[in-house]
Amino acid sequence: MYVVKDVGAWIAFSNAVDVLAIGDGYVLPYEIRIAVKTAPRATLAGKTSLLEELADAVGGTTAGDYVRLQTWHMRLLLPTPPTPAFEKTAKLYETLVNYPAAAVVEANGATYLLTHNGSGEFVIGKERAAKLYEAVERLGLKMRSKKNMLVLTYAQLVELTAQGFTVRLLNDAEKDAVREVKPAISLDAIRRVLEEVAKMAEVAVVKEGWRECVKIRPPDKTKVEEIAAMPRAMGIKARALRQEVKICEKKSIEKIRRATPHFFTHFICLSS
Repeated sequence: MYVVKDVGAWIAFSNAVDVLAIGDGYVLPYEIRIAVKTAPRATLAGKTSLLEELADAVGGTTAGDYVRLQTWHMRLLLPTPPTPAFEKTAKLYETLVNYPAAAVVEANGATYLLTHNGSGEFVIGKERAAKLYEAVERLGLKMRSKKNMLVLTYAQLVELTAQGFTVRLLNDAEKDAVREVKPAISLDAIRRVLEEVAKMAEVAVVKEGWRECVKIRPPDKTKVEEIAAMPRAMGIKARALRQEVKICEKKSIEKIRRATPHFFTHFICLSS
């Protein structure tokens, strides 16, 4: 996400943020906040507060009387080694080292991978999580929806564990490892599925800014979900929209390019 050219400055920044969190912050497995005095005072830029100044200085966001550190802090800050003198250093160290990138939930004999989108929210596509939704709803836990995603909070994951579900939090490296351990699907199988899709709908490769996307537009819009399920079964990330299926994920595009290079002979350029 960031490239650090001045290592000395980055170490100093990391140490300063760590000290603030240890001194006046609270540390959770998925979030760190720093408490700040909010008395306003005049600056050259006009009236401001220590809260806003600190949020600007560390690249965080304001939340009540706290500065909330963003996800990139947890993933890129250098953990201060735990010391017996400050008990909170152990908690901070664990949070920075094991900051969750995802959660694996096992329910009804199926395994679901939920991505952490920050602030203790874990999301998964509605289509993939239908059985998980039913299992969670039976426990009386309400999953929120955001567009085409279902959302579980960290507290709800803890509750699922208490109810006997298997829940594991994964850091970035573990998340990548889980994604890589998948049954290999041949390019011939992908090609056959995509050629079948092309018989049912118009397939076009478009340029949206700097990235390539595959758009699949069936004449019958009620078939969008059915068509989206076909490339998904091949490990291709396909989004079912109202009138079309859209594929933009880089690895999925590369699979399609290798399986069906003739799809990429013409481009339609769109504004980003």
